Amino acid sequence: MLALLLACSPAPTVRVETPDTGGSVSVTVDDTVDSADSGEPVVVDTTTDVIVVGSGPAGVAAAWAAVEAGASVILFERDDTPGTGMRLAGMAYGVGTRWQSAMGLEDSLELAESEWEMTTGVAGETPAVAAYIEHSSETLEWLVDQHHFTIGEKLAAASEGTVPRSHIFTWPDGAEPYSVVMAEWPGELRTEVEVTEPLMRDGAVVGVRWRDQVTGEEGATGASAVVLASGGFLRDLEAVAPLRPDLVDHDPVFETNPNSVGSTLPFLDVAGAGRYNLDNVGAYLHSLEDPSRPGEALILTGLGRYILVGADGHRFTLDVNLGSFTPANEAPEGDLWLVAAGDSIEHAAAAPPRVQLGRRK
Repeated sequence: MLALLLACSPAPTVRVETPDTGGSVSVTVDDTVDSADSGEPVVVDTTTDVIVVGSGPAGVAAAWAAVEAGASVILFERDDTPGTGMRLAGMAYGVGTRWQSAMGLEDSLELAESEWEMTTGVAGETPAVAAYIEHSSETLEWLVDQHHFTIGEKLAAASEGTVPRSHIFTWPDGAEPYSVVMAEWPGELRTEVEVTEPLMRDGAVVGVRWRDQVTGEEGATGASAVVLASGGFLRDLEAVAPLRPDLVDHDPVFETNPNSVGSTLPFLDVAGAGRYNLDNVGAYLHSLEDPSRPGEALILTGLGRYILVGADGHRFTLDVNLGSFTPANEAPEGDLWLVAAGDSIEHAAAAPPRVQLGRRK
């Protein structure tokens, strides 16, 4: 996920509503914030230095960076539980790390930048990519030294260039990544609150409107900067269709977070922000559909206790391929079946030993 920092003007000029008195007070200002849709002045409920939308890895990183720079931060999360994206984490990219050195691997920022396009389709010389690569090692050091994450002795040989750079990590027993990293979080966290639109002034984003999904309460918060880190948008097929019509036409099976609907995409249009690399929008499409959950990926447990076969009864892929794109590419036309032993199937609608997965056209 990528945190997008929208260019904002200096501290927003706002009137701040004071709930205790029912009135509003001026905060070193001469005018008010304009709303994105009407241009009419709006009274904000609170102000802060930085607003971060989304509590996944990008949002948490941005929030901590702002706090460590001395800013006050409000972190908005639409879900009832923060850190959903972090719970899916298992590997981290790192260049020139001490773990690479321990394995006798030689790496450099220049080499990583030159090979970045192999995996992503984006040139590594862009400022954002260069910064990500440059700080990747210290990010891993931060997770290990300050938050007691553990990096494995082996690195994953992913298709990311000539040097393995995917570090496999685990977090402390009995904890989740978000709770570990945010244990001493000093800022404000608002869960089950959806950010609905930006507040604009002179073409700059100076705050957000929000709605509490539990109580229905609506409000507005002003800020000097707004960071959007709401994750992917693959589940918003209307947004995907112009970029990848082939995905929509083939009824994609989702492995993405259910909240991957690109809730803050409209901000980009309102703020006049640019988008790039749209032709390389990708998706995990190697999964087979769960018969009990249309459109969702089949979750398999107990590796080695099941095989995938076609309508002719022949096995068409190896167990070792089940975590890759191979099954979908190798699947023959006609009915597809999973043959399993014991309780290998976690969510399947039919009981073992056979579950019909669907039909490849």
